[in-house]
Amino acid sequence: MKKLLSLMLMSLLCVTAVAETVTFTFNTVAGIEQLGIAYPTLGNGTNLDGTYTLGGVTMSFTNGGTPTRIWNSLDGPDLRVYKNGGSLTFTADETITSIVFTSANNSIGNLTPSSGELTEGTWTGSATSVTFTAGETTRINTIDVTYGGSTPPQPQTVATPVITFNPAHPYEGDEATCTITCETEGVNIMYALNDGNFQQYSEPFTLTETTTVKAKALLSTPTATDPVESEVAEKTLTFDPTVANISELTKLAHNTYFKMTGEAVVVYVNGGYLYIKDDTGYTLIYNSTLTGIAAGNTISNLKGKVNIYKNLFEVTNATYEFETTEIAVEPIAMTIPNITAENMNQYVVIKGVTLSDVSGRNIKLNDVDGNQFPGYSQNFCNFPEDLEKTYDVTGFVAVFNTTVQIYPVSFDEAVVAEPVITVDPDFGEYLGVQTVHVTVENMPEGAVIVYNFVAEEPTRDGEWQEYDDATGIVVDKSGLLTIALNDATGEEITSIEGEYIITPDFTGIEAISGKAVAGVRYYNVAGVASDKAFDGVNIVMTTYTDGTQCVTKVVK
Repeated sequence: MKKLLSLMLMSLLCVTAVAETVTFTFNTVAGIEQLGIAYPTLGNGTNLDGTYTLGGVTMSFTNGGTPTRIWNSLDGPDLRVYKNGGSLTFTADETITSIVFTSANNSIGNLTPSSGELTEGTWTGSATSVTFTAGETTRINTIDVTYGGSTPPQPQTVATPVITFNPAHPYEGDEATCTITCETEGVNIMYALNDGNFQQYSEPFTLTETTTVKAKALLSTPTATDPVESEVAEKTLTFDPTVANISELTKLAHNTYFKMTGEAVVVYVNGGYLYIKDDTGYTLIYNSTLTGIAAGNTISNLKGKVNIYKNLFEVTNATYEFETTEIAVEPIAMTIPNITAENMNQYVVIKGVTLSDVSGRNIKLNDVDGNQFPGYSQNFCNFPEDLEKTYDVTGFVAVFNTTVQIYPVSFDEAVVAEPVITVDPDFGEYLGVQTVHVTVENMPEGAVIVYNFVAEEPTRDGEWQEYDDATGIVVDKSGLLTIALNDATGEEITSIEGEYIITPDFTGIEAISGKAVAGVRYYNVAGVASDKAFDGVNIVMTTYTDGTQCVTKVVK
């Protein structure tokens, strides 16, 4: 009985499926009508419509510049397929192994198959569907399609293993887990680290430094002497840098993931723009999605990726923690000529500028010296309507390609501080000659200090002179001193004036008698004594070093 079953099994294994051939005929009335196509009269055609099936084969088509059709000419009918899109497709449930075309004008060479080879009108290959596209007009009489028979066994394939790291971006000092999987069941996975030998993979393993992992899968089959091997997968795990502060952060390269250990203060928040600073610098966190954070808050445990967009340094993919604090950050006062790309992302104020060249989101800032600086609106604020006024512009320095510009945060109408003139010593009464020095606070650019002194006795009209701080103004007599501040055109900006009362000082000098003076006392008409002269009549008592005295009368 066992022997009979074995013979039956062998017989079944030796059976080979019989191939079949169907013929599509387009040059006879019977062949055309067999396909359900209306036979055209001489000089006319019938366009194909739908699909056509014989046996286990179905023929479909597409139209070219002219519809695919049966055309009846003096040579008799045939199937015509035209260029610019015309094609025929043959589909079967079983494998098509041969298609033979006949043609009245040997035009089959105009067809291009989607697979297999077409040689002298005969296509050979192995497919369940094949399409022939016409490069030129092709005339076909008959088509023999052979299909069925044994399908050659397909070779066993093994999927390439997948290497996964968790976390995908570990930081220096952390560790990550490597897991290797394969879609093909029953495989034996081997892996290698860096340039090492392959070893058996059994479970996820830990990595603590930058490592390249390679993996392959092997599948043993009953019909193969050696296991079927997959392609080798390769993936590198990089441990990203840890930085202490913003200065170290801004030195990292584009697309570098990082972790920052130091804290930073939030300078400004608007939409997805978050500017932060610490004692070492400023940076921008772009596309920040954390809500509830505000200027003055403190952030920590910052992680993200460096993105250098058009030369602008920014942090993306950021995560961080924040604490509600109220740390005020004041902008850095800068002038237009001093702003460079080195100031990128700094919070600055440019004072006393006018505005011009408003175009869309662009604007120009102009200082008193004619320097211009570009501004670009990130919709942090609106441009002022009045461009005639002078403004203090606060914002963040940005870079776009080679252009250094400012993202304005506010336009505040500039308050111009009035210049203030002071003199030292101040106006008043003094003993002896005085040298007066002039100081001007908030002195405008290009302004000049001038003065005019008019003495009481002898009477004289002073002349305006330019002030020189190296020598000051020598006041040797009582009189009126006027100090004026003029602009570059000579127009007066502001001025002050006051009197100096100067009493001659004889102390330490030789009198007319040739004696040295030891001291001077002043007495008014009421007999009150003073070291300084009184207004009106003074009795001056001069004491000499030899003990003698001299009394004179002086009117102040």
